[in-house]
Amino acid sequence: MTIRFRGRQITHSEIGLKVMEDFAERTKDIAVVERRPLLEGRHMIMILAPKVEKTIKPERTAQPRPDLAAPTNVSE
Repeated sequence: MTIRFRGRQITHSEIGLKVMEDFAERTKDIAVVERRPLLEGRHMIMILAPKVEKTIKPERTAQPRPDLAAPTNVSE
C-alpha cells in the first residue's frame, strides 16, 4: 500500500500513518503486515501479504509399492 503526499500534505504524515494502520486493522483477517509503514521521501509505503491458511493433510498409510516388491515367480 502506498500513499503519496503532494504539496504541503507532507507536513501531515501522521494522518497518512493513521490511515495505513486503520487499513491494516481492517484487513487483518486476510492479510499480514510484512513491513510497517515507512516514509520514503514523499511516499509512505507499507507491505501486506496474504495470510496463509494451514491445511490439515490426511495421514498417509504405508502401502507396499508393486514396483519395489520382490518377484514371487523366479524361474531357475
